[in-house]
Amino acid sequence: MLYGLKFGYQKSVDWLVSFFTAFFQSALVTQPLKVIAISLVFTMILKRPVLVQGGKASTGKGNLYYRSSFLESLVWVCISKCLK
Repeated sequence: MLYGLKFGYQKSVDWLVSFFTAFFQSALVTQPLKVIAISLVFTMILKRPVLVQGGKASTGKGNLYYRSSFLESLVWVCISKCLK
């Protein structure tokens, strides 16, 4: 409140407009896009292909197309280190 008196009415209004614009842009645009982008990246890294043979779909470890990739293990190591 004291800064508002010191800066004057117009600067205070400009600051409030700037603050609320940045807040709502972050909350409604930037953060949802970031969540979508991160989820797409994790989906592309961690997805497992499905093998269909004889009418049965399989994604288990017994199938030849199962991949426990280096990249997948690297992601989990990074996540576990970040959470420590």
